[in-house]
Amino acid sequence: MPITHQRSPRTRLSALTLTVAFAAAFVAPAVSAPAPATAAIDATGWWYPAMGIDDAHAAGWTGEGVKIAVIESHFNPEAPAVAGANVTVNQSFECGGTPGVTTETSEDALHGVGVVQMIVGPFGLDGDIGGIAPKAAIEVFTLGGPECLVTDIDDNDQSPLGRAIVGAVDADNDIISISAGQTPFAGDYAAIAYAIAHDVVVVSSSPNKLAQQDLLFPVGANGVVSVAAVAQNLDLLNDNGTTVVTPEITVVAPGINIGSVGKPGDWSGLSVTNGSSTSAPLVAGALALTKQKYPDATGNQLIHALINSTASAQNELGRDTVNGYGYGLISLAALLASDPLSYPNENPLMDKSLGLPSQSDVDDVKGITPPPTTAPAESASPEPSKTADDVEAEPSTPEESGPDGPGALPWLIGGAIMVVGVGVIVFSVMRFRRDAGRS
Repeated sequence: MPITHQRSPRTRLSALTLTVAFAAAFVAPAVSAPAPATAAIDATGWWYPAMGIDDAHAAGWTGEGVKIAVIESHFNPEAPAVAGANVTVNQSFECGGTPGVTTETSEDALHGVGVVQMIVGPFGLDGDIGGIAPKAAIEVFTLGGPECLVTDIDDNDQSPLGRAIVGAVDADNDIISISAGQTPFAGDYAAIAYAIAHDVVVVSSSPNKLAQQDLLFPVGANGVVSVAAVAQNLDLLNDNGTTVVTPEITVVAPGINIGSVGKPGDWSGLSVTNGSSTSAPLVAGALALTKQKYPDATGNQLIHALINSTASAQNELGRDTVNGYGYGLISLAALLASDPLSYPNENPLMDKSLGLPSQSDVDDVKGITPPPTTAPAESASPEPSKTADDVEAEPSTPEESGPDGPGALPWLIGGAIMVVGVGVIVFSVMRFRRDAGRS
């Protein structure tokens, strides 16, 4: 089902305008604080100094005390790239006969390690700190498969991915990072509602190829921070010359020409990846640093701080739903300088076109009952006098259903279209990894 959106004057931004506006968000590395030994290990680590990660670490923000769940199909906890990091593995939600933990350099295992090392140590071979949140506690949920990932659906209409989301919430993780996409099931949207209701931020990568744009979960779910990849020159990914645009993207982050430790046949070898699979954990890590600095901030407030500290927000450009940059390029420095506690505890991303999960779904998990509509009072007197009670008893106008937070945007799609669309995509073929390529 195609995603529709309205184009407001504020979102008609040229690529040149976006590039000029975003350039300020990529800071030059401090002369007095060289980046970890990227030159000796990974010549393509441009994103590390560009995001100012050293400055954040020097200020003491490393993600310590914050828990991040990473959901992957396969993972190798013995890979050199994650050695010494606080990483545990949860295999409770695996399906099929293929175990999720493996030492083989399969594409799925390389993908899983590549995602985790963006958080804890992409330059970790020689003991360097590396990573955006190296002190965060990482819990990797492996799903196994992959043939069962959209066939092992339980009685709650929930896939292994949906069940892992619930499990990550129950394990007290603060943030969930998912570099994957699949066709949606009703129970999977219930899992997102469960996460939002329990104050957990869900971060998802976005499609890297045009053929992946029907994989609407979790990227298209309400409340989810959806991330697209950009290169050092701020270009988005392209598929055979066509830019891959996700209209409902939340933010963009580095994800093109990203160095990674691990390649087919050699866990210590170097490779280069392109795709939002590396962008999503960078955003999750940035949120972890912010959560460490502001431990009392709710997940909803962290999302508000994220979208109000981007390059677009700093340049008053508004949200771009045309060119695929969303609220703009993540700015780690501005995010850490913001005060999440100044924002309302309402998820600003409850406005996506599928409309799932709804705010009422989240409220149901919380046990919140909406107030009843006041009915007109009947008078016992044939000639009632007008009193304050009578005025208050007049019928109230029902509120429209849907999101009412400050970040709501006027392009929700009709309910009938949503139902038909979900019915079609549920039977599509799932493609888990969103890594566009590894060389």
